[in-house]
Amino acid sequence: MKGVLARLAVAAFAVLAGGCATAPQWERYQATAGIESPEKGFTLQAPAGWRRSPVESGDRIVLTMDGFGIQQLVLSRFDVDKAFPLTKAKPAKDVSPRELGELMLAELRASEKDSRIELKSSGETRIDGRPAFRLHLTERTARGAQYERIVAAVRGETKMFWTSCTALARYYFERARPVCEQTIATVRLAPL
Repeated sequence: MKGVLARLAVAAFAVLAGGCATAPQWERYQATAGIESPEKGFTLQAPAGWRRSPVESGDRIVLTMDGFGIQQLVLSRFDVDKAFPLTKAKPAKDVSPRELGELMLAELRASEKDSRIELKSSGETRIDGRPAFRLHLTERTARGAQYERIVAAVRGETKMFWTSCTALARYYFERARPVCEQTIATVRLAPL
């Protein structure tokens, strides 16, 4: 009987202690706010009304207004040699934005095997004054959800900066797109 009571006491203590722990909180921006990435690889102006994920790995920021399944803006800085893990592409230092966009599209298609990704348009843009590619994609998931996505990236000497704005195609994408584009225009990069 003492063993049972002791186990119940330990279990009750564990439940109480677990209740005291607080989960990381999303940071909501009531107004546009300057923020810095976890490893200080870039800064940007977070859009008003959007929230920042409390769980970020590497030098990455994830923002959403209504939730990940609805829309999200992901910005990430990472080593070039880790940019294409599935296709194993190794872009040269002097790769053109167009060629880099083609490599990224192949990587996205390889990573989303259960989805159908179609290219709507491809072009060039600038991120912090540097030449970058810009892809406008549509994606239909295996469950039938339809998304649109804008992907842009720039390659430096050893690092690459990538951003993706994804939202449900109906209603949400056209609302998210200008906010994402304005936010990406505020990005300032540490040396790549």
